[in-house]
Amino acid sequence: MTALVGRLAVVHDDAPDIFPVSFVVDHGTVVLRTAAGTKHDSARNRIVAFEVDGYDLDTAEARSVVLRGRATEVYAMDEAIEIMNLPLSPWAPGSKPHLLRITPDVVTGRRFVIHGGEPRA
Repeated sequence: MTALVGRLAVVHDDAPDIFPVSFVVDHGTVVLRTAAGTKHDSARNRIVAFEVDGYDLDTAEARSVVLRGRATEVYAMDEAIEIMNLPLSPWAPGSKPHLLRITPDVVTGRRFVIHGGEPRA
């Protein structure tokens, strides 16, 4: 499954909030770039959830993966350089200087054939 956008779930002002984010999987973790603000402040050094879905046109099969874990900001120069060389391109314009790495504690997923879906010929 290839997916370009995931959803980052955080708690902000005692309420859940969800942000669409571009991401990359790196060494069993999820890495994203973000600007300063609510998303960054609510995720950094906290437990978050991350969810991504996909649909395979060749098999008419859908997949959904959810993980929970701690999002930590990347400060080490060598690690930041490694991340900057990954295929991670935010869609939204503007500077995204903060690098967050989510290390999962729990990963769940499911795969199922879409009722009424037809594989691509």
